Amino acid sequence: MSSSDDEPQETGRIADARVGGQLVRSQAYEAGRDANPDLEQYSEVSRLSTCTAGEALEGALKGYLPLVKLLSDEFPHSLSLLKPNVVKVLFSHLDASKVPSFDFLPPSTAYTEIGDGAVTFLSQDIERARTVIWGFKDVYYGEECFDLAGGWQSFAPVLLSSWFGIYRWIEYFFQAVIEMDLGDDDFKLSFIEGSIHLFVFFSWIDEVHDFLARTSGAMTLLTKIWLQHHRFPKADPLDSLTLMNLIRPSKKREINEMAEAVDGGALALVQEILEPFREFLSSPSSILECRILSLLPVFTIYACRPRNALCRELLMNNGVRELIKSYLHCITNPMSFKGRVCIVEAPGDIFEFFGELWKSTPGHTWVVQAFRSGLLELFIRCWDFFPAMDEDINEEVTDGFLEFSMRYLVVLPVLQAASAAIREVHDKLDTKTRIALAPPRVSNAWRKFEYTVNDLLQIGGNLIEFRLEKFASICDFCIGYAGEVKKCQGCERAFYCSRKCQAQAWNSDGGHRAVCKTSTLINNGLNTDVHREMLLKVAMKELERNIDALLRTPVPSLKSFPSTEEVESIGILIFLAYPRRAFMKSAVPGDDWLENDDVVYEPDPNANRSTLSRVKLSKKATASLKVAMSRGMAARVERYEVPNFWAALKGDGVAKETPKLWIVRAVQRLDDNEYL
Repeated sequence: MSSSDDEPQETGRIADARVGGQLVRSQAYEAGRDANPDLEQYSEVSRLSTCTAGEALEGALKGYLPLVKLLSDEFPHSLSLLKPNVVKVLFSHLDASKVPSFDFLPPSTAYTEIGDGAVTFLSQDIERARTVIWGFKDVYYGEECFDLAGGWQSFAPVLLSSWFGIYRWIEYFFQAVIEMDLGDDDFKLSFIEGSIHLFVFFSWIDEVHDFLARTSGAMTLLTKIWLQHHRFPKADPLDSLTLMNLIRPSKKREINEMAEAVDGGALALVQEILEPFREFLSSPSSILECRILSLLPVFTIYACRPRNALCRELLMNNGVRELIKSYLHCITNPMSFKGRVCIVEAPGDIFEFFGELWKSTPGHTWVVQAFRSGLLELFIRCWDFFPAMDEDINEEVTDGFLEFSMRYLVVLPVLQAASAAIREVHDKLDTKTRIALAPPRVSNAWRKFEYTVNDLLQIGGNLIEFRLEKFASICDFCIGYAGEVKKCQGCERAFYCSRKCQAQAWNSDGGHRAVCKTSTLINNGLNTDVHREMLLKVAMKELERNIDALLRTPVPSLKSFPSTEEVESIGILIFLAYPRRAFMKSAVPGDDWLENDDVVYEPDPNANRSTLSRVKLSKKATASLKVAMSRGMAARVERYEVPNFWAALKGDGVAKETPKLWIVRAVQRLDDNEYL
């Protein structure tokens, strides 16, 4: 490595640079009395014009960290004299923008090609890299140094110019220290922790987020640092929570980069994340408790972008089950003081994940798994933390619960699981007292959920007892997801992911053996799809409750109806969107569908003012129903033809007179210049 003979010995220790630091200190003190210091006059302190990583570190080591360290040590009561001008001087010495980027992994620990020519990669370079990066934690995570800053915006541009070089240092030395396995675990841990705090410090600058978003590979580097930190036994996992503000992928490229952080892609990354949860459930400890609590924000990160590979792997590897069971264990048996603090703060992350999950993946399997894993107990136990949480977090928890728990209640397996979960939580907890003492927001949410479940149970009637194999993806014993489950040949109502689970379920106390022979084979001889039947029942009930308001809305039609004519058919769209009430709109009687989503229609410009007419609905009119329910960000639609619609809607108490519809003459617009 090239260096001048008159430079200090490269030992990698901050104390060894005190001579250079004394020089800078005196100049910085003078700058503190000058309102407009000339930053260039101090350029000789830090020599960063070279093209090697070692010399870049040398400049920062001699010119920047010693200075701030000296200022913090020797002016503890006079820092107000040094801000903000001195701070600008300090950061000018960390301008490492000329440090080269490294696009390849060094071939060996002893020799590599950097910059203009070959240089020797010395072990003290690694030591000094660790010293520089780790120094940030000691320097900046003290109130005095934040006071010294005097306001971030005043020197953010100088900070930003330093950031580019720092990012390159971390990127390069992560390859050298971690991937090339230099040094012992303590050495590596100090490097990783220093890198985390360095990233966090610079995250105060908005432009740093933009830089990371634009930099190819940045999300991979952040993910590697975060994962590596979790692998060290001596690391405090909660420290890595500070890095979560930067690991917020919003683009497909960033999601893919996260998956590239480990060999094996998305599946391997998810397995590594879930392993601490499995270890904790098997053998709880305070270290594992902190580790899983620090991992909770990852679930929300993966669910924030619909249909990404990481979210899919997380779900298929039972991430929902592991999260709920692990956090319930933390609540009921906290194992450390740090853990107790994070337990109170965790519900926001957990229910933000559930609130986003329904958008991220179609299907209801994960809702069934959540109910059967203890979602309701988790929600109720979180009520104790509401007084200690911010109002916006309370709202996030409540809304996340409602969005997730009620989204698929019209699907039979979900309704069955929700009903069983309600019974279980009433047996396990004193819910009556808890509801009475709970904040109004959550108690109202619980009542809304429980009322909706009971209402749908009554509407479904005996359909609730049915369970079909094609809708069963959760094992009845381990509550794990399985792409293929096998039904019990005795009752055909229990499903298992393996022979092992089936045997354990059969032999366990109070297990399947006791109920199998008494179960009725109600699926035998079934000629219809009970899931379609359930949707139709719910849709007709919603129509019955809201038909008066629906029929007061004018119905657009391409056809003119004489006053003596009766409407023989009507189209109705019903969107079952819980927890909001069902949304319905009528379509064109006797015509094709006219929906705003499909075809744009408007009043006929050639018609006179009497475009509204009242036409009676025929007693034998057929209703064409389109019943839509949420399926992730899309919708699942079932179509039904209901003959004798009015009688089917009103039952035996149908009125003799059918209602009259308001019909508005309309035209169908294909584009701005074309009409039918």
